[in-house]
Amino acid sequence: MVLILRFASPIVLKNKNILLLFILVFLIGIGYLLTRGLPWGRGETKLFPHFNKEEVNRIEVKKGDDEIKLIKENSRWVVETKEKALADEQKVANLLETTGGLSRSELISTNPEKQKDMQVDESGIRIRLFRDDSLTADYYLGKSGPGYGTTYIRKEGEDRVYLVSEWLSGFSPTAEWRNLVVLKFVADDVSSVAVWHQGNSFTLEKKDGEWKLTGEEKSQALENSLEPGSKESPAKGSLDSKKIQTFITTLSSLRANDLQMKGNLELAGLNNPQWKYVINLKDGSLYELAIGNQDENEDYFVKTNQSEIIYILPSYTVEDFPQKIEDLVSSD
Repeated sequence: MVLILRFASPIVLKNKNILLLFILVFLIGIGYLLTRGLPWGRGETKLFPHFNKEEVNRIEVKKGDDEIKLIKENSRWVVETKEKALADEQKVANLLETTGGLSRSELISTNPEKQKDMQVDESGIRIRLFRDDSLTADYYLGKSGPGYGTTYIRKEGEDRVYLVSEWLSGFSPTAEWRNLVVLKFVADDVSSVAVWHQGNSFTLEKKDGEWKLTGEEKSQALENSLEPGSKESPAKGSLDSKKIQTFITTLSSLRANDLQMKGNLELAGLNNPQWKYVINLKDGSLYELAIGNQDENEDYFVKTNQSEIIYILPSYTVEDFPQKIEDLVSSD
């Protein structure tokens, strides 16, 4: 019996060692999951598991002395300034969606002394979102992480810093949060464009996929290229379809440098503009763009029939618009 026990003892010890090793590996794995975030349970990995983007009606974004506030009024977001300019709705939606999706999955540090290095303290961007007076999310956006499109984040009141696969630098308070879109439509839906410039005018209409000059146009550039007996359709090749399409595409997503919510139409030269474009769409929609005077930077005041806002467009954009039919004639 003694011999059997002595003979078996190495095997028992070996099994105990294996068991202890298994337990050690298991504990290490549990520790890793607890610090890095559990992969199961949807709410477990969210930085703000109870965040509801639909309830947010106030946003504050601050970095150093720079701060911007946005409020929701009658289902529309506005930048909280004296003029209360309309906010970029898509940008606000992106911020709300991003906040709801922030994850705890990759823990980087729990050391408060490293927060400044990762800019997840007051040196970074602090974002606070409210439902009325109740704070629903409060966190810091730090600097970019080591991987492309990654950012350090930290929830206010916690020391844990996480790395998220999000490009968040666009949410800075110094970024543009106002809606600077002047015109927005589908370029392929345009059926006609009329141009008025300092007493001269012409109209282009798209027929059977081709742009044609319509009306009693007096353009010397096309006078000799009109088909015999025709006053409506220039000869093939006289109008440059690429130039026309480029112009319309530019108008379809026109964006300003700045705006004035309550500008003076007379001073801006927009009470009786001498330069105007009228765009008709296939569904009957009509867009007008009036171009007025230049400001001290030689940029142009412009206005549409869609709102009372006066926008400011850079001179290089406006001066590239066609002013006479010759600007849209093929050089070939």
